[in-house]
Parts: sequence; structure tokens; C-alpha cells
Amino acid sequence: MKDMNDKVFERTCIYNLENTFAKNIVENISKMIDNTINKDVNKVKDDFKAQMNTVNKWIDGIVNKLKSDIKSIHTEVSDKVRTYLISTQAAITQPIQRDTKFVVKFLPETDAEKTDSELTKNHVPAIIRDGLRLHDVRVVEATKIESKGSRPGLVIASVENEEQKVKLMKTLNGIGREKDFVVVNGKIQKRANNTRGRKYDNVNGQRRPEREEWTPVQ
Repeated sequence: MKDMNDKVFERTCIYNLENTFAKNIVENISKMIDNTINKDVNKVKDDFKAQMNTVNKWIDGIVNKLKSDIKSIHTEVSDKVRTYLISTQAAITQPIQRDTKFVVKFLPETDAEKTDSELTKNHVPAIIRDGLRLHDVRVVEATKIESKGSRPGLVIASVENEEQKVKLMKTLNGIGREKDFVVVNGKIQKRANNTRGRKYDNVNGQRRPEREEWTPVQ
């Protein structure tokens, strides 16, 4: 009986040992697996965080650059608009510069003028001053244009401002309509007899021929 009890006891002990060993093995293997998985997961997490930090820094760099570019563009546009407004305002407030040039036809050219253009510049003001009695019209430029024919060429002259040109043109237009003034040898001369007042001949109704006489303007 004792031997049987001893054998049962031994088997019970062996069974307990086997169960305990098996349980410990399972627990150890589970722990090993858990530790390995946790390490891998943590490594993946760390790698992901590092990559996300890199991406975030890259995005932040792009955003900062865009902000800087937008600020620069805004400043550039503001400067251009300001410059345009200033220039536009200046253009509005500035007086309009109109053409002050005029043409002198059939003005004889002296031999000296052929070699000295400054004499032409002095010749035109003298005609305006002495012939037209315009002492407040100042000629600032006069250029002779050579004629290809036998007639004297043109002179392109310019006065100081538009007001002077208007005054000159009014006087010259009056001369053109009245036909009472011409340039002879560089001087303005006045018609001595007004042909506009010619009377008709009593016989045939034709205008009486009259000899045109010209006298220098004093």
C-alpha cells in the first residue's frame, strides 16, 4: 500500500512539475514575443515621428518662403502703384508742352548764312521784331532747310512757348488774309496801294490795272 501511495505521489509531483514548466514556457515565450513586437512597434513609431518632423519642417519652410514672397510682392506692387500715382499726379499738374514751331517761307539766304547757321537764328527774330513789331516773341531755334529749286528754302523756327506762337500765328494769319505784306530781301514790306479796293473800269467792267508798289515797314 505504501508503495502505491509513493507512486501516486511521484506521479502527482511530476504532473505538477510538467504543468508548471509548460506554463512558464508559455509565459516566457509570450513575454519574448510581446517585447519583440513592442520594440518593433516603438521603432516604427520613432521612425514615423522622425519622418513627420522632417515633413513638418519642409512644410514650414515652404510656408515661410511663401509668406516672404507674398510680402515682397506686396511691397513691390505698393511701390509701383505709389510711383505711378506720383508720376500721374505730376503729369496732371505739369502744364502741357505744345508744339511751338512755325515755318518761314521764301526767306532769302545770305552767303554768310550758308556757313554760319547762327545767322539764320538771328535773321528770323529780326524779321519778327522789326517787321511784325512783335517785341515779346522770342525765337529760340531756327533751322534752314535747303531748297532743291530756285526759290529760297524753308526755315523751321521755334519760339519759347505756346502763347508766343499763338500771337505770332494771329499776326501772320492776318498778313496772309490781307496780302498787304511780303518778305523782300529779308525784310517785311507793306503794299502801298490796296488792290482789294480796285474799282471796275467804266467801259468794259474789267478791273483797272494798277501797279503794285511796296514800301518797307518802318
